[in-house]
Amino acid sequence: YHDVILNAINWDFIKHILPFDLSYNPGLVSSAAWRPTKRAQSICNGFLASNIPHHLYMIGKPPSRKIESDRITWMGELSQEKSISVMKSCSHAIHIGKFDPCPNSVIEEVCSGLPVLHTANGGTPEIVRGNGIMMPVDTEWDYKPIHGVDDINPGITAKYLQELVHMERCSPHA
Repeated sequence: YHDVILNAINWDFIKHILPFDLSYNPGLVSSAAWRPTKRAQSICNGFLASNIPHHLYMIGKPPSRKIESDRITWMGELSQEKSISVMKSCSHAIHIGKFDPCPNSVIEEVCSGLPVLHTANGGTPEIVRGNGIMMPVDTEWDYKPIHGVDDINPGITAKYLQELVHMERCSPHA
Protein backbone atom coordinates (compact mmCIF):
# COMPACT_ATOMS: atom_id res chain seq x y z
CA TYR A 1 0.00 0.00 0.00
CA HIS A 2 1.18 3.52 -0.78
CA ASP A 3 -0.22 7.03 -0.69
CA VAL A 4 0.49 10.12 -2.75
CA ILE A 5 1.18 13.40 -0.97
CA LEU A 6 -0.05 16.31 -3.06
CA ASN A 7 2.84 18.81 -2.82
CA ALA A 8 1.71 20.19 0.54
CA ILE A 9 -1.45 21.72 -0.92
CA ASN A 10 -3.12 24.33 1.28
CA TRP A 11 -6.68 23.02 1.53
CA ASP A 12 -7.96 26.11 3.35
CA PHE A 13 -6.67 28.28 0.50
CA ILE A 14 -8.37 26.07 -2.11
CA LYS A 15 -11.68 25.78 -0.21
CA HIS A 16 -12.15 29.55 0.06
CA ILE A 17 -11.65 30.36 -3.62
CA LEU A 18 -14.90 31.11 -5.40
CA PRO A 19 -15.61 29.87 -8.94
CA PHE A 20 -14.79 32.28 -11.78
CA ASP A 21 -17.62 33.68 -13.91
CA LEU A 22 -16.79 32.02 -17.23
CA SER A 23 -18.14 33.34 -20.52
CA TYR A 24 -18.95 29.86 -21.86
CA ASN A 25 -20.08 26.71 -20.08
CA PRO A 26 -19.47 23.88 -19.68
CA GLY A 27 -15.76 24.46 -19.48
CA LEU A 28 -12.74 22.23 -19.93
CA VAL A 29 -9.45 23.61 -18.55
CA SER A 30 -5.78 23.05 -19.23
CA SER A 31 -3.01 24.93 -17.45
CA ALA A 32 0.74 24.99 -18.06
CA ALA A 33 3.85 26.97 -18.85
CA TRP A 34 3.26 26.22 -22.54
CA ARG A 35 6.22 24.63 -24.31
CA PRO A 36 6.34 21.63 -26.68
CA THR A 37 6.39 19.02 -23.90
CA LYS A 38 3.14 20.45 -22.49
CA ARG A 39 1.47 19.71 -25.84
CA ALA A 40 -0.78 22.73 -26.37
CA GLN A 41 -1.18 21.84 -30.06
CA SER A 42 -2.27 18.29 -29.24
CA ILE A 43 -4.70 19.51 -26.57
CA CYS A 44 -6.32 22.09 -28.85
CA ASN A 45 -6.42 19.88 -31.96
CA GLY A 46 -7.86 16.95 -29.99
CA PHE A 47 -10.45 19.21 -28.36
CA LEU A 48 -11.48 20.69 -31.73
CA ALA A 49 -11.74 17.18 -33.22
CA SER A 50 -14.21 16.21 -30.49
CA ASN A 51 -17.90 16.94 -30.57
CA ILE A 52 -18.23 17.69 -26.87
CA PRO A 53 -20.32 20.78 -26.03
CA HIS A 54 -17.55 22.32 -23.95
CA HIS A 55 -15.42 25.43 -24.28
CA LEU A 56 -11.66 25.05 -23.70
CA TYR A 57 -9.92 27.46 -21.32
CA MET A 58 -6.13 27.48 -21.72
CA ILE A 59 -4.33 29.01 -18.72
CA GLY A 60 -0.74 30.20 -19.15
CA LYS A 61 1.20 32.40 -21.54
CA PRO A 62 0.15 31.25 -25.02
CA PRO A 63 2.79 29.55 -27.17
CA SER A 64 3.98 31.36 -30.29
CA ARG A 65 1.94 28.99 -32.49
CA LYS A 66 -1.30 28.99 -30.53
CA ILE A 67 -4.39 27.56 -32.14
CA GLU A 68 -7.20 30.07 -32.56
CA SER A 69 -10.85 29.05 -32.41
CA ASP A 70 -14.10 30.49 -31.10
CA ARG A 71 -14.25 27.33 -28.91
CA ILE A 72 -10.93 28.12 -27.18
CA THR A 73 -10.09 30.99 -24.82
CA TRP A 74 -6.43 31.69 -24.08
CA MET A 75 -6.51 33.24 -20.62
CA GLY A 76 -2.84 34.15 -20.33
CA GLU A 77 -0.84 33.94 -17.15
CA LEU A 78 -3.03 34.05 -14.05
CA SER A 79 -2.33 34.10 -10.34
CA GLN A 80 -2.66 30.78 -8.54
CA GLU A 81 -5.90 31.98 -6.96
CA LYS A 82 -7.45 33.02 -10.29
CA SER A 83 -6.27 29.79 -11.96
CA ILE A 84 -7.96 27.72 -9.27
CA SER A 85 -11.06 29.92 -9.57
CA VAL A 86 -11.24 29.06 -13.29
CA MET A 87 -10.67 25.37 -12.51
CA LYS A 88 -13.51 25.40 -9.99
CA SER A 89 -15.81 26.78 -12.70
CA CYS A 90 -14.96 24.04 -15.20
CA SER A 91 -16.29 20.51 -15.28
CA HIS A 92 -13.15 18.66 -16.47
CA ALA A 93 -9.43 19.14 -17.10
CA ILE A 94 -6.84 17.91 -19.56
CA HIS A 95 -3.13 17.45 -18.91
CA ILE A 96 -1.30 15.41 -21.51
CA GLY A 97 2.19 16.79 -20.90
CA LYS A 98 5.30 14.66 -21.23
CA PHE A 99 8.14 14.63 -18.68
CA ASP A 100 6.05 15.87 -15.73
CA PRO A 101 7.06 14.17 -12.48
CA CYS A 102 4.66 16.18 -10.27
CA PRO A 103 2.64 18.81 -12.16
CA ASN A 104 1.21 21.41 -9.80
CA SER A 105 -1.61 22.20 -12.23
CA VAL A 106 -2.85 18.60 -12.01
CA ILE A 107 -2.75 18.76 -8.22
CA GLU A 108 -4.81 21.96 -8.33
CA GLU A 109 -7.27 20.40 -10.81
CA VAL A 110 -7.77 17.27 -8.70
CA CYS A 111 -8.10 19.38 -5.55
CA SER A 112 -10.75 21.42 -7.37
CA GLY A 113 -12.71 18.21 -7.97
CA LEU A 114 -12.03 17.89 -11.70
CA PRO A 115 -11.68 14.59 -13.52
CA VAL A 116 -8.48 14.83 -15.59
CA LEU A 117 -7.61 13.38 -19.00
CA HIS A 118 -3.92 12.45 -18.94
CA THR A 119 -1.26 10.20 -20.41
CA ALA A 120 0.67 7.35 -18.80
CA ASN A 121 3.77 9.50 -18.34
CA GLY A 122 5.28 11.12 -15.28
CA GLY A 123 3.59 11.44 -11.92
CA THR A 124 0.16 12.41 -13.24
CA PRO A 125 -1.34 8.87 -13.06
CA GLU A 126 -0.45 8.66 -9.36
CA ILE A 127 -1.97 12.09 -8.67
CA VAL A 128 -5.18 11.54 -10.64
CA ARG A 129 -5.72 7.90 -9.62
CA GLY A 130 -9.37 7.07 -10.40
CA ASN A 131 -10.37 10.71 -10.88
CA GLY A 132 -9.89 10.79 -14.61
CA ILE A 133 -8.99 8.83 -17.71
CA MET A 134 -5.53 7.79 -18.82
CA MET A 135 -4.96 7.78 -22.57
CA PRO A 136 -2.70 4.96 -23.80
CA VAL A 137 -0.04 7.46 -24.86
CA ASP A 138 3.57 7.54 -23.62
CA THR A 139 3.16 4.11 -22.07
CA GLU A 140 6.62 2.71 -22.76
CA TRP A 141 9.04 5.55 -23.37
CA ASP A 142 12.59 4.19 -23.21
CA TYR A 143 14.30 7.53 -22.40
CA LYS A 144 15.77 7.75 -25.90
CA PRO A 145 15.48 11.06 -27.78
CA ILE A 146 12.06 11.57 -29.29
CA HIS A 147 10.88 13.73 -32.14
CA GLY A 148 7.51 15.37 -32.54
CA VAL A 149 6.54 15.38 -28.86
CA ASP A 150 3.48 17.60 -29.51
CA ASP A 151 1.85 15.49 -32.18
CA ILE A 152 -0.70 13.23 -30.50
CA ASN A 153 -3.31 12.11 -33.02
CA PRO A 154 -6.34 14.43 -32.53
CA GLY A 155 -8.70 11.47 -32.97
CA ILE A 156 -7.21 9.72 -29.94
CA THR A 157 -7.54 12.78 -27.72
CA ALA A 158 -11.07 13.45 -29.00
CA LYS A 159 -12.12 9.87 -28.26
CA TYR A 160 -10.96 10.05 -24.66
CA LEU A 161 -12.36 13.56 -24.14
CA GLN A 162 -15.77 12.20 -25.12
CA GLU A 163 -15.44 9.59 -22.36
CA LEU A 164 -14.07 12.09 -19.85
CA VAL A 165 -17.00 14.50 -20.07
CA HIS A 166 -19.35 11.76 -18.87
CA MET A 167 -17.43 11.52 -15.58
CA GLU A 168 -18.92 13.35 -12.61
CA ARG A 169 -16.87 15.89 -10.67
CA CYS A 170 -15.00 14.08 -7.94
CA SER A 171 -14.46 14.65 -4.27
CA PRO A 172 -10.99 16.12 -3.84
CA HIS A 173 -8.76 13.72 -1.95
CA ALA A 174 -6.59 14.95 0.87
